[in-house]
Amino acid sequence: MLWLIAAFILTVLLFWFGLKQPQYLQKSLTIITQYQLFFTVSRWLFIIAGFACWPHLIRRLSRHRHWQEEKTLLWLKQRFRVFIWLALFELIVCENIFLHLLRILEGRV
Repeated sequence: MLWLIAAFILTVLLFWFGLKQPQYLQKSLTIITQYQLFFTVSRWLFIIAGFACWPHLIRRLSRHRHWQEEKTLLWLKQRFRVFIWLALFELIVCENIFLHLLRILEGRV
């Protein structure tokens, strides 16, 4: 719940900042656009690192939170599902793969 409140507050602050100081927001968007490859590679590395560290993280959580063995095994089995969803989200939302496919099919590469 705390993360949801923090995300809401951050969203409201960014929206307010965009209304009050649009030139700085435009500068920020320009910087993000210039380093798009860096951000893309960073996101993919984060996903791969999370996939690699998943068993260690789950075992550590199970020790510290005193999980039962069944719960630990359940979360260990969720590894592929979680990271397939993250990869799909990255491809569909961040990389906009559907738009790229439409452009390729239309011949406007």
